[in-house]
Amino acid sequence: MLSYHYVRENVAAGCIRFAFIRGEYNPADTLSKHWAYQAVWPLIQPILFWKGDTSNIAKLKEEKGNKKKKKEDEESDD
Repeated sequence: MLSYHYVRENVAAGCIRFAFIRGEYNPADTLSKHWAYQAVWPLIQPILFWKGDTSNIAKLKEEKGNKKKKKEDEESDD
């Protein structure tokens, strides 16, 4: 029960933030769910074939997602 209160206090203080991540963007889901190869490959590929500092993976994926969303928004405006 102590761990619950510890987490609750840290969330209230702004030290911890919980966020929902859709399954198709969450690499952890590849280990816990049955996925088709085509759906899983984009999530696994950066992990298997990463060259460089692995601490940048999340930031680079976020930037790539933002670029893709921006492109989709521009296309929908036309």
